[in-house]
Amino acid sequence: MEFLEAAKAASTKIAGRTVAVWGTGFISAALSESLSAFFPVAFYISDTDGAECFCEKPVYRSKQVGLSPVKNFIVVLADQKHREVREALQTAGFAEDSDYIDFKGDGDSVFKYKYEHKTPSRVAYWDTPIDCGDESYPEDIRFRVCGQNSGNLVHWHALKKNLNMHSYGRLHCSAEAMSGYDTLVVSALIYIRRDDPFNWASFVMQLPEHLAVVPISVGLASDNRDPGFRLHKNVLRILKNISQRCVSMGVRGEYTAEILAKHGIKNTRVIGCPSLYYPFLTRGSMDIARSEEPLRVVANASGGSDVWLDYIAGNKFAFVDQSLNALGARTDYAERKFFMDVKKWETHVGGFNFSIGTRFHGNVIALWSGIPALFIVHDSRMREMCELFKLPSIELDEFDSRKPVRHYYEAAYYSEFNKAMPKLLENYKTFLTENNLAWNGVKAKCVQ
Repeated sequence: MEFLEAAKAASTKIAGRTVAVWGTGFISAALSESLSAFFPVAFYISDTDGAECFCEKPVYRSKQVGLSPVKNFIVVLADQKHREVREALQTAGFAEDSDYIDFKGDGDSVFKYKYEHKTPSRVAYWDTPIDCGDESYPEDIRFRVCGQNSGNLVHWHALKKNLNMHSYGRLHCSAEAMSGYDTLVVSALIYIRRDDPFNWASFVMQLPEHLAVVPISVGLASDNRDPGFRLHKNVLRILKNISQRCVSMGVRGEYTAEILAKHGIKNTRVIGCPSLYYPFLTRGSMDIARSEEPLRVVANASGGSDVWLDYIAGNKFAFVDQSLNALGARTDYAERKFFMDVKKWETHVGGFNFSIGTRFHGNVIALWSGIPALFIVHDSRMREMCELFKLPSIELDEFDSRKPVRHYYEAAYYSEFNKAMPKLLENYKTFLTENNLAWNGVKAKCVQ
């Protein structure tokens, strides 16, 4: 159903009746904003949403209200699989078109109507409180600000370079500041731990109702892909609020999407990490070249594996630290570097011809320079990325320190990655488009 035409036609049939919106957990600020242009909504009906009030209007269960076609006009947003909604209306004497309008669960068209008619979208980015590359701040402060992992800078750099956004430091991302924007992009939900309340993210609950919130690379941290991964009730409340403010939530992989779906959050799109799309959106390609020259190895590590860390030191590899002290007391490495400036980091890594390690972004930044990398997988977050992008990888417990580094270099072929990337890139562009996010000057356009 084409939303604009159907809504205009239906609005002429209200005839003084009280308007109610009947959904199944899909109630959101975006829907309310679009619907309010045509319907004077008095209350909401939802048998699956636990809210008692929404947009200053009451939310009732269907058994709490005595619906009548004489006094009510109903807007149905429930998915088509919820036949009980239509059956209840028809049993009560409601006739489709004259007494209720049924969007048949086509929520995307409602969202797309909203976004398509608000172009160009004014987009803000929930950024770090300070520029982590600004050397006027002490290094230890910048390190804490970036989450004590400089790899986060690679993720953020890709987003800020590719998307047309205005960055807002987290300390200034207030409801008042956001009143001038249509969309807020959030990329800080990449590491959700079991039972972590994520209290710092509760600010989204106080944001203006008109504001779309688009999360990118939502990821769960689980060593063994626990099918019973438990989300803290506060995290779930935050994620559900966000899910109701966007067309789709960008998640890292299938495991994250599966767990969120178990918790009732189903408008997800698996996109992985934007850092792997960065070269394609910036220069159109990412050509990873093999080398017949002697290997010049740059390694990375997240700590926690003495076998891998000893291998780095014992082979005197160059090492890029992302946590200031991953190598501990080891001193046998060829060199140790630590970067808070992504461009300097990229330039440094570009002087090698093989990257290997347990740090996802430490390897990705090598790929930007066309250098093959082998990912050593140690948790669900990296495993999701490697599976989605078909990146060459081995499990940490498969690593054998007796084998020479050339053995691992021979495992770093990118033919499967190259096959998978065109489809993944189009999927990512679809995610950006449906959430009205433009990239590199390209204006997002939603197609019905």
